Amino acid sequence: DEEDDEDDLEEDEDDEDFEDDCEIDEEELDLDEVIAINDGLIEEFEEYLLSKRFSATQMSSHLKCVEFFSDDYLIDFAVGSLDGISKEEVIDEFLGDYFIRQACQGKDDLKQMVQALRSFYLFIAECYGTEEEGTNAWDILKYLDKEERKLYRRLKRWEEGHDEDF
Repeated sequence: DEEDDEDDLEEDEDDEDFEDDCEIDEEELDLDEVIAINDGLIEEFEEYLLSKRFSATQMSSHLKCVEFFSDDYLIDFAVGSLDGISKEEVIDEFLGDYFIRQACQGKDDLKQMVQALRSFYLFIAECYGTEEEGTNAWDILKYLDKEERKLYRRLKRWEEGHDEDF
């Protein structure tokens, strides 16, 4: 039983460490800290989706998309944590360039990724409220609404072979 108590204590300390990590200045983050922050946010996002009664299919799709964004883009290119990047990095650089060129197999894939990121940043906005991360998430959501049609036009140009735009 003492071991269980120690494990619980370690988990509580891990939770406190995660909360402390969220307040570190983005420039000071190392890769391990970014991975820990992103993994923690994805776990919380999963709980959020459950609480909002998303179907198992929707949850799986959203989580897969956010994990791709985190692992294949933010981590691989050392961009930063999910809650600390700019609207331009999410929309213009990731969706409008990297995702279309590297992973998108058509309009349905782009729609799926847009929906997942919209849900994720709504979750961040609701969780952080008026803190910097929450305000940033609202900026991302507003910018996504404004730029979404351009993303689909960009995808169409890419599919038609007009890659000089990239």
